[in-house]
Amino acid sequence: MSKLSIVLLLVVTSATAVAAELDPAYIKTFGQPAISASISGFPALAGYKADQFDYRDGVFYTPGGEDMTLDLRAVMAPGMTIAKALAKTKKDRGKNLKFHKGDFLAFRIWISHDQTNRKLVTDERPWPKKLSDIPIFDSPKVSFRTPIGQAQADWVGAVYAWQDLKVDALELKRALKGTRFYVTFHIGFEYKTPGGQIEHKWNDVLKRWEPRKSLGLVGFEYGDPLAACTIEVAGLQGDASRFKAEGDGIKDVRSGLTWSKKADVKRRKSDVPGAQTVDAYVASLGGGWRLPTKAELVAMRKAGGEKPTEFFATVGFAGVQSDCYWSSEPSNAGRWICVTMAHEEYKQPVRDAVRHADATDPLPVWVVK
Repeated sequence: MSKLSIVLLLVVTSATAVAAELDPAYIKTFGQPAISASISGFPALAGYKADQFDYRDGVFYTPGGEDMTLDLRAVMAPGMTIAKALAKTKKDRGKNLKFHKGDFLAFRIWISHDQTNRKLVTDERPWPKKLSDIPIFDSPKVSFRTPIGQAQADWVGAVYAWQDLKVDALELKRALKGTRFYVTFHIGFEYKTPGGQIEHKWNDVLKRWEPRKSLGLVGFEYGDPLAACTIEVAGLQGDASRFKAEGDGIKDVRSGLTWSKKADVKRRKSDVPGAQTVDAYVASLGGGWRLPTKAELVAMRKAGGEKPTEFFATVGFAGVQSDCYWSSEPSNAGRWICVTMAHEEYKQPVRDAVRHADATDPLPVWVVK
């Protein structure tokens, strides 16, 4: 059994359970049928949380790169169940049922741009306008399938957990700002026509069956889309709600760390006559303040979004520099690891931002506790 199927089994056990437990806010907010795309954790069946979704004018938005997360929840049309959808698929697309091997539910994802960032959508090959439309600008780049059985017959929807399947979604994580994903939910079946015999393939563009000689490989027949959504890769936005003023600092409630409000003091690691060193400055602050680790600085760089210096000013920090900040970790002889807060060098997707500085470099200090 796949990881996704395990997740599904844990989420719902019957249509009655779904009907009783599905938070109606999903349908009120996104409609029905629909796929909702969370960018902040798994969307709980009975607990809709608006802050898990960046949804504007019918489009979901997500950060890209390593910061991407997409947890999907599909809800089919009123009255539709897995069993009914499967029966319809087998009726409409049953040319190869003679060699049936099993049934599945699936999420499929098309990408608007290729790996060179060339836009594939054109007037002749448009973005889908209605649920029954299948994209013709390219083939789906991601198809997640999981087996279904009698226990799932009465389900009215399904979920896709990013934490289980993100390793198979490299093309999604490579997508640049402005790229769109078209996501569909299907019920289908797999078959295996013996090599040399005739099997039939459905042509989504021409809307017809095309016979061909089988190579003896497993085939997959997808029914019509049962739910869909559009997702766009957006610039990474900082989350102001995670920072709260606390005493002489500002606490990151996600990490539990408190950062100094003041982030514009520059010091050198090495001794310079008449000048205070980084370590001396930190020691003079007392109160448990210390230099952050590389990982802590990188996490703050990512928390700042596309323009960290501007974002951190909005949540109460003073003087955050578009420069490299000292970490507590040495790099090699005479050098130290630092992390830059410059946004112009780190366009979406956000990179690590780690650099190496000489001990004689005057760099800003941002202490933490």
